[in-house]
Amino acid sequence: MGRLTEDARRCFSELVSSATGPCSLVVFASEATLIGSSFRHPDEMRSGQLPKQGRTNITAGLERAVDVILDCERTPGREGSMMKGIKAPRANNHHILVLLSDGDHNVGPAPV
Repeated sequence: MGRLTEDARRCFSELVSSATGPCSLVVFASEATLIGSSFRHPDEMRSGQLPKQGRTNITAGLERAVDVILDCERTPGREGSMMKGIKAPRANNHHILVLLSDGDHNVGPAPV
């Protein structure tokens, strides 16, 4: 794992400690992969296995992250949901999507 990837992981881990609810991590190289959807502590996030470095498809990463948020809103607590066991969101819930990248977008459609 490269230095920039490790820096991005460390930054996200610190954000998890400030969150008031579970955090998800989507990594993106040539395609996007959900690493976890319910991190609550920095150590949990740090233990996630990141894929080998390669290309940087920021568009795929953003699309997958938005899918995680939409799944949470559509099916909170439902059996089989990625957010299984999480209570239905209150009307004033909001989601924060943070993009941390170790490189420039260089594969896939350009991010809008």
